[in-house]
Amino acid sequence: MGRAARRRKAKTRSIDLALKALLRGESIEDGDDVSLHLPIDRSQPLPGVIQRRKENKVEFDKDEKLLVSQLGYMPGNAVGVVGRTKHLEQLYPRLYKLLQNLESQKSDGITNVDPGSTPTALKLYPLAIRNVHKGGKSGRKFKSRKRGHKEISQGGCESKEDESNDNGDGINSVIEPFPTMFWLTHPILRTLISQLELGSSDNVIKMQEKLSSLPEYLSRMNDAHESYGKHRWQLLTDEDKADVERRKWTEAVGGVRGVAGIRNFDTVKCLHTHSAHYLAYLGNVTDKVDQNFVSECNLVGKWVLEAVEKIVSEMNKEESVGEKVGNQSKK
Repeated sequence: MGRAARRRKAKTRSIDLALKALLRGESIEDGDDVSLHLPIDRSQPLPGVIQRRKENKVEFDKDEKLLVSQLGYMPGNAVGVVGRTKHLEQLYPRLYKLLQNLESQKSDGITNVDPGSTPTALKLYPLAIRNVHKGGKSGRKFKSRKRGHKEISQGGCESKEDESNDNGDGINSVIEPFPTMFWLTHPILRTLISQLELGSSDNVIKMQEKLSSLPEYLSRMNDAHESYGKHRWQLLTDEDKADVERRKWTEAVGGVRGVAGIRNFDTVKCLHTHSAHYLAYLGNVTDKVDQNFVSECNLVGKWVLEAVEKIVSEMNKEESVGEKVGNQSKK
């Protein structure tokens, strides 16, 4: 067995163990392969984020506690919750029931949580503040050091080249583009979709093949990508749009790129990002969560949720068979 195959096998095992832990009401340990990977050094909000929250009358309150329980912290560029478990009830009843049962068993010390109100998807502002990373040339930190070459001044988005800003605790911060506008937050959903990505029947390659099988599918996803890019640009304040243009980041967060910054609209990226976009669409159709968000349905995200529903159905069958065998052995 080659190195890549061993890594894949280890990751599959890690995800399986994580899912079992979550279904028992336990938390996934930090650093797990299926953790969100949204860095905790982005907890500081930009003025544009605060403005959009006020305009949409977003008060996180209890949502913030739920999001922290899901993600480990509150993303500073979070604009609002756009997907909740209740939005799954009609189209994905088995998945909805699974999540509802887990919500009733585990509240993380959060009281008076309305049934079905647990977040599944979060809308994020297209710009984020992060800490300046120093050190070696490995991984995300090196990439973000190269990308975030403009520094934040005390006044907010105004910046000067090659000047660092102390945010008050001795840590320098920079601003950088954040093209992923919707983020999957629910740990069960993240883990189940990670299983799909590592599986053989509904992984990224299979979704790509299905997308390419009909011109209608490609056309619908093209519309979804275009609406994603358009809404991402509209989400920026006028001041931040000017700042983005000055920094030459228009391609990254403007309408040129689609879901999570995809350039080629005929390809499939991470299944989590497509699912988050679809959940935002579903939340708006069901609940009119965001009056300013008009989107086309993310077809790939829809297929992913259908595949997850199938997984849950199979899990229910196995559980039912196990219960029958257990009951028979007791007789």
